Amino acid sequence: MHPHHSLSPQPSLGEKLLKRRAAILRIASASAAIAIALALAACGGEAARICNNSDVVPDPTLNGDLVADCEALVKALDELDPESGRAFLMVVDDTLPIDHWRGLKVADGRVQELFLYDMRLAGTIPSELGNLSNLHRLSLDGNDLSGSIPAELGNLSNLRELYLHNNDLSGPIPAELGNLSNLQVLSLDGNGLSGTIPYELGGLYNLDELSLTNNNLSGSIPAELGNLPNLTSLELYDNNLSGSIPAELGNLSNLSGLYLDNNGLSGSIPSELGNLSNMGHLDLYNNNLSGSVPAELGNLSNLRRLWLSNNNLSGPIPSEFGNLPNLYNLNLSGNEGLCVPPSLMDYDELASSGLGACAN
Repeated sequence: MHPHHSLSPQPSLGEKLLKRRAAILRIASASAAIAIALALAACGGEAARICNNSDVVPDPTLNGDLVADCEALVKALDELDPESGRAFLMVVDDTLPIDHWRGLKVADGRVQELFLYDMRLAGTIPSELGNLSNLHRLSLDGNDLSGSIPAELGNLSNLRELYLHNNDLSGPIPAELGNLSNLQVLSLDGNGLSGTIPYELGGLYNLDELSLTNNNLSGSIPAELGNLPNLTSLELYDNNLSGSIPAELGNLSNLSGLYLDNNGLSGSIPSELGNLSNMGHLDLYNNNLSGSVPAELGNLSNLRRLWLSNNNLSGPIPSEFGNLPNLYNLNLSGNEGLCVPPSLMDYDELASSGLGACAN
């Protein structure tokens, strides 16, 4: 910097407050005067003032945990979409008990659920949300949130459901999410997340649904995901994943849906997938898989849909496919090396596959 130049003067607190008031006035209704006063909550001790108000938290001195939850929530909402203040204005009301605030659920004296989905919220996810230590459900899906997922969300040890899908989030999936030992649903699809899938997610033993679809994730599928005994749905499609399909996924005895399509996966289809007796949908299409189709897939008696199209598979289709009583949607097209054995020539599901008969 030239020695005669000085830094631009920083706005004073009063100027910042005036900017906040102007932003709020653009979206506030007839109650704008109250909303403006509330929107200054993060300044000084305003969060403490709101949350120690007996109109908001009954008997604040006896409900310290709820006061702490309230303060963490108020600070987080003040940071969420700060340009419009929409999140703050939609939720915080210091004239109402906290269990009457919009978008959250209070039970057993704690904030347990926060659902702010489809609210057109922008900005980044506040790290302060990681202080809501008894939160069971966090739903911020269907907004315009950007930036990275805060590692502090890994502090939410009681969290059971995390919905961040359909935003504009970027950066890696924090390994700290692997600390959420009570998590049952992790939905991060429809963002711009990059990097690899953290192997730490393989420690989420209570996980029922894992959806990371439609991101920019790369690298291989961690074998540790085969350690999730309660997983029923694994959705990793529409990414840039590479490498082979881990044989360990055959350990997921409760899995009913495996969706790995539209990636760059290579190698053979593990025969261990034939152990997944609850499998209903198996989508592996649009990859670079090679080798033969495992006969063990004929053991999947509950299979209804099997899409293996647009790979490099070869050899005869296993005759065991004739033993799949519930299969109604089979797509094997785009595998020039596959052929239909004589035992399956009359199999209806292969009639439109475009595959030729195997040579004698």
